[in-house]
Amino acid sequence: MSSKKRTPERALDRVEHMLDRIGRIRAYVQGYTFERFASDLRTFDAVVYSIQIIGEAAPYLLDGLDERHPGIPWRNIKSMRHVLVHGYDQIDPLTVWEVATEDLGALETALVAERQWLTILLTPSP
Repeated sequence: MSSKKRTPERALDRVEHMLDRIGRIRAYVQGYTFERFASDLRTFDAVVYSIQIIGEAAPYLLDGLDERHPGIPWRNIKSMRHVLVHGYDQIDPLTVWEVATEDLGALETALVAERQWLTILLTPSP
């Protein structure tokens, strides 16, 4: 982790990337059943890629995430990217579907709060 420079500005940028990808994932799976999702390779690949980006961006967020947003599995978010990239031949469509349809709400709420916190942190004092 030490090779990734974490600053409030970079963290805010990464939060925006993560929120964008959550929105994209929601759009990709809107109206889908699991069966349709699992058989639509373009949508499946788009969701997997978006989850990879979320996992790639997460290490740039500032320390204290667990304290500011308890209940969000930050370590799992970061490690899922590794699994998707390096275990690409073993990706479970049901796991990806569950992330896309069940897990993003809490993450989005935490990221919106993190964006607000970072915005305040970056606002110059009068």
